[in-house]
Amino acid sequence: MMGGLFVAGTAVAIDEMAAEEAYIPEEVYTLEDVITTDQYEIAVQEIASTGVLGGEYYKETAADGGVFVAVIWSYKNISNAPINSFSTPSVQLLSPDGTRYDVAMGASSALAMQVDVTEKAFSDLSPGITVKSADAFEVSKELLDVGGWSILIDADSKVRYGVN
Repeated sequence: MMGGLFVAGTAVAIDEMAAEEAYIPEEVYTLEDVITTDQYEIAVQEIASTGVLGGEYYKETAADGGVFVAVIWSYKNISNAPINSFSTPSVQLLSPDGTRYDVAMGASSALAMQVDVTEKAFSDLSPGITVKSADAFEVSKELLDVGGWSILIDADSKVRYGVN
């Protein structure tokens, strides 16, 4: 027999958290748009697809039939307090049907070596500081060519940019 503690309202709170996690904003911004949330100023500088990322010493090649979607973006702390490194924005790639793709770590590392990334892995983000980040995703080239993809940035609120 399994035991446990039930706290009234816990199921509702969990449902609300799940709904917030699943939320995808309707509005889709373009590369020209700089978005302001309560804590951040967010901008996407470039979104491109490529088969190879990296340089002379470290390179990642997409799998057969695959392609990398490279995203170069920045965010600025516009609040009055440092933001913990575990609370800074993150990115996912969204297919037209809403499937979420997580960052390809090896490809993102190779991309970071190509561009002048200033994001710190374990440092708080002080007020007024802007960091540049680079993330890459590996997807089927055939699916990407269909169009309608977007980037979802999860900060203190969610922001969505169009890919193609």
